[in-house]
Amino acid sequence: MHIQFAELPVFDQDRAKAFYTDHFACQVAADQPMGDGGWRWIELAFPDAVTNL
Repeated sequence: MHIQFAELPVFDQDRAKAFYTDHFACQVAADQPMGDGGWRWIELAFPDAVTNL
């Protein structure tokens, strides 16, 4: 058994996405609009891991 997704709420989605892709070599698995408030569903995949953030 493993955790498939872990949720991490942030205030600045672009800054958080850049941090994880630049410092942890994460790949963007999804970046889709979510609702009318300008928020997005961003899913990041860590190299060689089964859990996405």
